[in-house]
Amino acid sequence: NQAQIRIGRYLNKDHIERPEILSLGSGFLGGGFTSKLMRAVRTSEGLTYSIGAFAAGQKEYGRAGISTFTKDVTAKALIELVDKNLLEVQQNQFSDEEFERARNYLIGSYPFNFELSEEFMGQIISLDHEGRPLETLYRFPSLIKGLKRKEVVDVIGNIFDPSQLTYVVLGEKKLAKELEKMGVPVEVRSYKEFL
Repeated sequence: NQAQIRIGRYLNKDHIERPEILSLGSGFLGGGFTSKLMRAVRTSEGLTYSIGAFAAGQKEYGRAGISTFTKDVTAKALIELVDKNLLEVQQNQFSDEEFERARNYLIGSYPFNFELSEEFMGQIISLDHEGRPLETLYRFPSLIKGLKRKEVVDVIGNIFDPSQLTYVVLGEKKLAKELEKMGVPVEVRSYKEFL
């Protein structure tokens, strides 16, 4: 009776040139209990317990995604609400308070990425792999502070454009009929193909 929902896409090299914008954009959308999607989908509508977003690169490419779950009967409503919120961000329809909350949350939670030695080493290895300077570790908070709202809106509008995303819903086959009502092609695949 529960549908797992994953929404995402691969990112080209030009999408991942400024990782700090990806961090702030994805954090704004789905980075904790105060994020836009969490407030819209969980707090306001009670359609899920959790929803998160991510956008990150590696050396040559990256990935962006949204991950959540809901009851089978509310899968269509949840997807429509996510799309509505993505389009609102594309059209710059959110408050400065929401933007500042996301920025402050990202800056405030950043040190927790280094609580363990292996996490710190993982960050160094990742920067080396991507060919980015190690000083990025120390400059990250100031880079986030320097980002403008329009930069984040542009990146979210580009990377999380609903027309460019792939939607995967793992649930009962009967969900296909409901999802087809959204006016997009639905392809039914057996889970056995992926085992």
